Amino acid sequence: TSAPDVRKLPAEEVVLLTIEAGTDDYRRSGKPQDTFFAATIVRQGRRVATVQSTAWQEDPARPIATANLQLLILGS
Repeated sequence: TSAPDVRKLPAEEVVLLTIEAGTDDYRRSGKPQDTFFAATIVRQGRRVATVQSTAWQEDPARPIATANLQLLILGS
């Protein structure tokens, strides 16, 4: 069976993911304050999703870190 399309699941659904591969890039030092994070699904197949993510503190245009991940979809 194929894994569910995580973009179409209701918010209360849980999909198990595990990191298959990834790269991270630390752009600048973080401060001891709130840190925010956003992730975007770039592409999703039946078993693997490619996700780009960004972390920032004061301004989303000035990220403190970025990452590209390959996530293995284990099912729901």
